[in-house]
Amino acid sequence: MFPWADGDSLRDYWDNTRWQCPTGDIISQAVTQLRGLADALVSLHDGVRARASRNDENDTDEDEDSINLNIQIRNEDNEVTKPLETPNPKNIRHGDLKPENILRFVGTGISLGTLKIADMGLAKQHIVATQDRKHLTSTRYGTIRYEAPEAVDTLQGPRSRLYDIWSMGCITLEFIIWILYGNDELNNFYTQVQGGDKQRLCQYFEMLDVGQARRAEVHPVVLRWISHIEKVDPECQRDSATRDLIRLVREKLLVVPLPPNRASAIAGGRGFAAPELGQITTRYRATAVEFRDALDEIIAKISNKEYLLVGGDRDHIKPPRLRPSMPSTSTSTTQSRDRTDLPRLGSLQLRPPIGVLTEMPGVPIRPADYTLPPMKDWEFNVDNLFAESVLLEVGSEAMVPSTRVRTKLCSRCKALNFWASSFKLEDELSALHLRAKTCDFCGLVAMACKHNEVIKNDKLQIERKQSNLMLTGDPYPVLSIIRSPEAKPPLHIQLGFPELPNPQSDTFFSIVKLWLRNCNTDQDHSECRAKNRGLLPTRLIDVGTPTHPQLRVIETDQERPISGEYIALSHPWGDTRMYEPFSTLRKDDSGRQHDIEHFKKAIPYTELPATFRDAVDCTRRLEVRYLWIDSICIIQGLDGDFNEEAKKMEDVFSGAYCVLAASRASSQLDGFLGTRPQRQYVAFQRGTEKPFYVCRTIDNFSKDVIEGSLNKRGWVLQERALARRTVYFTETQTYFECGKGVRCETLTTMKNNMADFLGDPNFPDKAMRTTSRALKISWFQELYKQYSRLDFTRYEDRPLAIAGLEKRLQEAFGIKGGYGIFDDGNKANGGLFHRSLLWQRGEEESDEQCLIPIDFPAEREISVPSWSWMAYKGGISYADPPFESAIWERDDIVPSWTGGTTENSTSLASGGGPELMATVRDFNTAGYKSGDIKLTYDTERTRGVDGQRARCVIIARSDDGRAPGEKRFYVLLVTAAEVRPDYEEEIYSRAGAGYMLGKYIALDKPGTQARIV
Repeated sequence: MFPWADGDSLRDYWDNTRWQCPTGDIISQAVTQLRGLADALVSLHDGVRARASRNDENDTDEDEDSINLNIQIRNEDNEVTKPLETPNPKNIRHGDLKPENILRFVGTGISLGTLKIADMGLAKQHIVATQDRKHLTSTRYGTIRYEAPEAVDTLQGPRSRLYDIWSMGCITLEFIIWILYGNDELNNFYTQVQGGDKQRLCQYFEMLDVGQARRAEVHPVVLRWISHIEKVDPECQRDSATRDLIRLVREKLLVVPLPPNRASAIAGGRGFAAPELGQITTRYRATAVEFRDALDEIIAKISNKEYLLVGGDRDHIKPPRLRPSMPSTSTSTTQSRDRTDLPRLGSLQLRPPIGVLTEMPGVPIRPADYTLPPMKDWEFNVDNLFAESVLLEVGSEAMVPSTRVRTKLCSRCKALNFWASSFKLEDELSALHLRAKTCDFCGLVAMACKHNEVIKNDKLQIERKQSNLMLTGDPYPVLSIIRSPEAKPPLHIQLGFPELPNPQSDTFFSIVKLWLRNCNTDQDHSECRAKNRGLLPTRLIDVGTPTHPQLRVIETDQERPISGEYIALSHPWGDTRMYEPFSTLRKDDSGRQHDIEHFKKAIPYTELPATFRDAVDCTRRLEVRYLWIDSICIIQGLDGDFNEEAKKMEDVFSGAYCVLAASRASSQLDGFLGTRPQRQYVAFQRGTEKPFYVCRTIDNFSKDVIEGSLNKRGWVLQERALARRTVYFTETQTYFECGKGVRCETLTTMKNNMADFLGDPNFPDKAMRTTSRALKISWFQELYKQYSRLDFTRYEDRPLAIAGLEKRLQEAFGIKGGYGIFDDGNKANGGLFHRSLLWQRGEEESDEQCLIPIDFPAEREISVPSWSWMAYKGGISYADPPFESAIWERDDIVPSWTGGTTENSTSLASGGGPELMATVRDFNTAGYKSGDIKLTYDTERTRGVDGQRARCVIIARSDDGRAPGEKRFYVLLVTAAEVRPDYEEEIYSRAGAGYMLGKYIALDKPGTQARIV
């Protein structure tokens, strides 16, 4: 690009230099060279040639002028000239500063080279200072990305030389990002600022309409990156050159207001001197001299190596990702955004909320997947603070393997340095298998990588990230490094158990008790505190104490427990056709004496199935007095009180001290405290060093819990969401989940934003924190879709097993409803009722071709309307229109709970049962074209009891300005449920849902008034 330069441009250097972890050398070079560029700007702006810091101790006096000035100006023949042919340049604004116009002159003894400002094509000299000039600037725009806010057309006027300072702020920030994260992430930064739309301008500011005025603000994405670097990156966690440099960018360079003696003081004001959002006083952009002086202060301290480079493991450090919940704002100066939407520095979310995308008019929301949070989104974190507390509790011997076998290693593995900052292990799988015959570590790697899909052409590459070893391309660790209690490696390596303790040992229960104690007492876990203290289940099991065990049922309204803490069990009932479940009956005529009166005296411990015995043992070992088990604390049978008690599940699980989840059990008979298969590991010990261990990774909450058999059970979705803290007993290890994430028995921690949704102890607070109504609706829809595919021993429980979550969601939305349908009446931002009504039969591979109506026994006293998906067995989806693209029907369909108003206080429609008042219309799709219609029937039945085909009820119509016949209408399909010729209103039941163009519907006729039951 610049053939006269000895090297290339700064942009070329960024593009062509392979990124490595930050070093003190590159930070020192960057600061020093930025200082030289600042001095060049001083010379351009004010004609001052202050002595710059030398870039190399061997520089000669002859070289010093060019280094200090750091300017290269060429004429048309590429000959060096003095700046604008003046001996002492003055009042010059460069006007087009960018990395492409900063040249590298190599051969100076430093890898970065000497940086010099070039391409003065836009430079313009002024004898009169900016504030005294009466005419608008005549210089054309510089490169758009690096333009200062004063370049905006509507703010056109004489431009200050501080235009260049803004550009240098952009360049300095980019330099910092390149040093910390590399060129790929620098390009990612550009994409985020641009908003992902290549047609948009990429600028570091945006224009906002504030009342009648228009003002510039630093772009929120730019603020977000700066905030992230300051708060998250280890290089900014103490006094350092990087921290001072990023503060210089934020506080002096990327600042919109100009000093009063600059452009902001001219006639018209331009509006640049107002305080930025979140500030009380105005902070002004620095001058070139102030920029240079600030760099001098940094350079004065870089002789201190700890100030120059904080160092440490950066494998887990990532730059911020584009926050999907916030629409990407245009950086185009021709667009504006309301001030209230602007994120403020210090209050920006650094991670996206659970599985969401931007709400855009007419664009569907990408659904969250509550079933399988993507493994790439799991964070695996070292937590030695908690591990040290475990060590104090159990002693170092408990963390040392009981079997001490001498490790056999090949010469390659003996020499491995796991603590290297860029540790990599490259191999061929075939060669690895050969060495595995004589090398334990090669055998462990070969076993861990077996059948891994990321291995291509027999080649594998393993990298270390924190305390984990990862196959390149696989987001899930294959091996974990664990240090022994005595080992002190130079990196942050997890202290833990290479061999997990026996699940019935004191060590095991010490870990579980510490989990619970930490969550119950730590101030950071305030969200995990119970909100319904004192509200106890109807019955509890008194397990006594380890020294004075007993086992009996107490009724809490008759016998007040001595403690308000109790543990609840979440377990599968199993196939009760194969065995008789252990349960409490009103009366027991079988002679087993399993009735409530006998159980209030004593429950025979020896008769308990294994899962219940383990729950009793756990409760005693955790030193909690009371236990709740559904089949014992709820009276079963036709004369039982299940109908009443099922309504209290929200209080039972949210009020429990903790929930024990028998994730490894498939029935009451299995138990969950049995031995687990020990994971493979290899011990490393070199000379006098203390040992450390490389183990097969078993931290897999997604596979062990979320995808486990227990979580396929309908009742468990609610139990998990309502619990404040849960201990999961799985085949491989035990996990602990609360509002702060997941802890593993290995002592590592895991976190995943999507998993956090159902792990929220105050469900659905986390999900409702977004300001986007569209996303909130999308969340409940995805929750219901997931729930609709879960299994039940008795499918008539379907409306009950989610009633607690429904109640929470209704409270969060401030609405009424039931049976999977929300009723927001005539609220201005309504549509929630209509959207929830437009469910349809699911079309996933696992879904059946038809939904199966559930037969609700009379004794269950449940009446579920046909227009609720809870009346059927099978998976569902939604046929509702994209957000902001439809007009909801207010006349043809009337909600059941509110009657179409928000003032109606009745919980059910008149007549005692839930029903919809609607206008039913004929439709005829004969001769339809592809894309005109999509109608899905719930069951095989497509005709009513009268033999007539289905009719439709209009729920919504597209808001696209087309003629009614060409609009898309979203409808319910209904068929006659009763033949009642003498009644004014006909009775219909739901048959399906979908959409069709208006021309297929009899819109020119009044329709039939009907009730849908």
